Amino acid sequence: MQLADIISAITKVGGNPHAIAKITRISIINVIKSINILKYKYHLALFTGLLAENLQLQKILLLCKNSKIKLSTSKKLFFPLVNLFRADLEENKFMLVIYTNKDTLNSIQTAVKKLRDENIVECEIFEISETKRYYRDISCFNFDQNKWTCDRLLQFNMRGKIVKPDEEDINLIVKLQANPYIPYYLSPHYSHIKHVIQGFLYTLGINDTILDIIADKGVIFHPNTLWSAKIGNKYLMEIHINSKELDKIVQKIKDHCSEIFIVPKTPSYAEGYSIPYEIFKEKKWEFPKIVLE
Repeated sequence: MQLADIISAITKVGGNPHAIAKITRISIINVIKSINILKYKYHLALFTGLLAENLQLQKILLLCKNSKIKLSTSKKLFFPLVNLFRADLEENKFMLVIYTNKDTLNSIQTAVKKLRDENIVECEIFEISETKRYYRDISCFNFDQNKWTCDRLLQFNMRGKIVKPDEEDINLIVKLQANPYIPYYLSPHYSHIKHVIQGFLYTLGINDTILDIIADKGVIFHPNTLWSAKIGNKYLMEIHINSKELDKIVQKIKDHCSEIFIVPKTPSYAEGYSIPYEIFKEKKWEFPKIVLE
């Protein structure tokens, strides 16, 4: 089916119609029509999968509880180093994924201790040592019935090449993160960043809620899992779901998880940010020292 072929191409080259037409040999007019159908009938959501490690960017997780900080303020902690912010709907807790290096990690640890000592928020720091990204096998989706018929999940291949980007390379990556439909392949800098773009993640259907779960084993609990990360000796996984399925899914996974974040997919509770281009200067990352006022 043409729509399935379009999705298969999207996971490889993103949402740009010309890039899709080139590898599928479907006419550009039909590709554009198909993308519109996928967006408006099947609620296609598309995300750029970035291998930050290949840019020599490491990440940590801050798991924070008993916060006296407003959500609008908590997401700005350690900005512009924040990669991901998630806040729980029911409990007073949030999590931040942060880009860091050794020196910045030391200053973050000092800041976290100060926040705890002053009874502002209690945060635990985990090193993220491995990230995996996934997408559903589109052959499992019945477009006529608008539903999934099987749960097969595929993993993007890892690429190990480290790149040394310049400012234009970084700008192109940021643009692609913000909009996976741009004609990135026309840029002469695309050849520089190939090993940074792992692929393109997608979801179909109305997925208005995110579940971020922490478990002792890296077991995939739901086929709408978009990524997993090893944090210390545990695993963090993110699942995008329809809120109508929330109770059923939570009941199924709660005995296997030490932590569950129920996150509405709204800017107040869930934010994703680009790589920290603000600290990329003269072809290298210049991490700031974190100082809390």
